[in-house]
Order: sequence, then C-alpha cells, then structure tokens
Amino acid sequence: KLYGAYVIVVSRSKHKLNLAKSLGADKIFSTLEIPISNIKDEILNITDKLGVDLIIDTTANPDLVIQMLDILRPGGTLLQFGIGANTLNVPMYLLYYKEINIISSRASLPIDFIDAIKLVSQNKIYLKSLIMRSVKLEESPKLFESSENFELKTIIRIS
Repeated sequence: KLYGAYVIVVSRSKHKLNLAKSLGADKIFSTLEIPISNIKDEILNITDKLGVDLIIDTTANPDLVIQMLDILRPGGTLLQFGIGANTLNVPMYLLYYKEINIISSRASLPIDFIDAIKLVSQNKIYLKSLIMRSVKLEESPKLFESSENFELKTIIRIS
C-alpha cells in the first residue's frame, strides 16, 4: 500500500477483514458472504478484466490457488505462503500462456527484514494493531490449547 498498490483482501475471518480495512485495504471480500466465483468476477471487474499483479496466498488450499491463477494478469506473480501437505496440480498451459511467476515462501534471513524495520522505524507502519495480547512466559502454554489464539500475534514477555 505504501508503494501505491490498490489492495484487495479476501478472507473468511471477519477480524482479519476489519483489520485489513483499518490498515488501508481498498476492497475487502468475505468468503463466508460471497462465493469465491463471484469474488473472482468482482476482482476482474475492479481491474477492467486485466487481473491483478500479485496474489499472496496463505491458505494452502489447492482449489483456491488454481482459481487465483485465473485472476492474475499476464506476467503476474503468485506468492505462496500457505503451507500444506496437499499436492497442487497446476495447469501448465495457463502458466505458459500467462507467463505466471510462482514464488514459494522460505525461512527468512536477516536481510529480509531490513525494509520492514526501516518502515516501522520511520512510523510508516504501526504494529500495535497486529498484536492481540501480551502474556507472561509462564502463561504461554495456554496459548497452544486452542487454534483461536492464533488469529494474530501474541507477545510473550520474559519478565
């Protein structure tokens, strides 16, 4: 967004959609309220049928990933952050025809954080809205008892 991107966020989590909107997302879509095929049509309408430049997938859902390829513009990039055990059967002709780039995630290196640290230190990104709670170290085992605790980040305090 800081570099001028029009940001579209699709999620089933109302909390994440509200957060995305408060952080500047231009358009949000809930998969709980709108079928994914309609969302695809809406996104293509927003982009005058050209498609989007970049999709960041965190679902690891092979069916959704294949549908996402349809809304990438020619030369677009799918940044695959979702991790799962499923196999992705990619339509090779679509990759060839649209010259789609697929980049997978990997373990981060210190150099990967330089730009983010600069943006935070220049007060261009505010991280407080991303933190749900702060707990003492001795309370932290409770965090792993339920997946609902992982909506967003929790700070674990040592002292």
